[in-house]
Amino acid sequence: MDKNRFLSSIWVRVVVFLWMIVFPIALVAIPALEMVTGEREWGLAPAWAFAVWLLGPLVAAIAFKYLGGGKKPSA
Repeated sequence: MDKNRFLSSIWVRVVVFLWMIVFPIALVAIPALEMVTGEREWGLAPAWAFAVWLLGPLVAAIAFKYLGGGKKPSA
């Protein structure tokens, strides 16, 4: 499967939607809001989730590059 076909598949679009919309709301915003309003004890869970959310695409890009997603050298 070529890269353009893979990136335009419905599963990639679903994963991107979940990563960009659902993950930060469910694991960062809601727990942080609950901590601010006093419904939950203070902790570092939203900070860790935010760090994972920011660094996840970087890790995926590096893995995609080194596991065969990059350009093949021409002979």
